[in-house]
Amino acid sequence: MILTFFADPPKFAFTIPLIDYPIAWYGVFFAAGFFLALRLFVFLCDYRPFSDLTGEDIGSSITNYMMLGVILGARLFHLFFYESWLWVYEDPLRLFRFWEGGLASHGGIVCALVACAVFSKKKNLPFLALSDRIFPCGMVLGSLIRLGNFMNQEILGVQTDLPWGVIFSSPSSMVSFGIYPRHPVQIYESFFYIFLALVGIYMLRRCAPRGRVSSVLGFLLFFGRFLVEFLKEEQSLYTQQMSINMGQALSIPLMAIALVALAYTYRQPLKIQK
Repeated sequence: MILTFFADPPKFAFTIPLIDYPIAWYGVFFAAGFFLALRLFVFLCDYRPFSDLTGEDIGSSITNYMMLGVILGARLFHLFFYESWLWVYEDPLRLFRFWEGGLASHGGIVCALVACAVFSKKKNLPFLALSDRIFPCGMVLGSLIRLGNFMNQEILGVQTDLPWGVIFSSPSSMVSFGIYPRHPVQIYESFFYIFLALVGIYMLRRCAPRGRVSSVLGFLLFFGRFLVEFLKEEQSLYTQQMSINMGQALSIPLMAIALVALAYTYRQPLKIQK
C-alpha cells in the first residue's frame, strides 16, 4: 500500500488586525531568509576578515544592493524566460507587481552577483572575497524561499508513487497540472541548498583560495538544479516542446561559467582566505 502524505499547506501565515490584510507564508520565509542570510554573512566576514571593515559595516551597506539584485533579477528572468515577452511589452508595470507572483532563482543569483560586483567596485573591496561569503548565505536564503514555494503550492513536482508524495489541492500555477501525489521538489531543493551552505562554510573554514567557494558552489548549485528539474512540471511557455525545460536551459551556461571560474582559481595565484 502506498502511504502517500496528503498536504494542503495554508498559503497565509496570519492576517494583520484592523486592516485585515493576509500575510503569505512565502513572504514570511522570504523575509526570514534574508535576515538569516545577513546574519551569516556578518559572521563569515568577521570569521574570515578581508578588509578593515567589520561584518556589520559591510552587511549594513550591501543589504540594499543584494535585495535589489535578487528581487529585480528574479522578476526579470521570470517575465522574460517563463512568461510571454509580449505581456511585458503591453504592460511594462507588470515588472513591478511582485505580489502577482513570479520570481526565477537563476535571475536572482545572476543579478545578486552583479550587485556584488557593483558594491565591491564602489567600496573598493575584493569581489571574490565578497562573493565567497555571499554564496553560502544565498543558499540559506534559497532554502527558505523553497519552503515558501512549498507552502504556496508552486513549482510542482511530477507525479510519483513514492510514500512521501505530496498532494497540492490548490496549486498556484497558471496551468492546472492535476491533483495527485507529486515529488516535493521544493523540499528536495531546500535540503540541498542547506547542504551547499555547509560546504561553503567548510571551505571558508579551510581557507580555500579566493573565488574557489563561489565557483564550486555555483557549479554544484546549477548541476543540482539541472538534475532536479527532471522531477518538475514545465513552467515556461518557451520550452513546452523541448527535451529540456527552462530551468535546465538556464542552468547549462551558468554551469559552464562556474567551471571556467573554477579553472581560473587553479591557474591564478589567488590570495588565500584569511
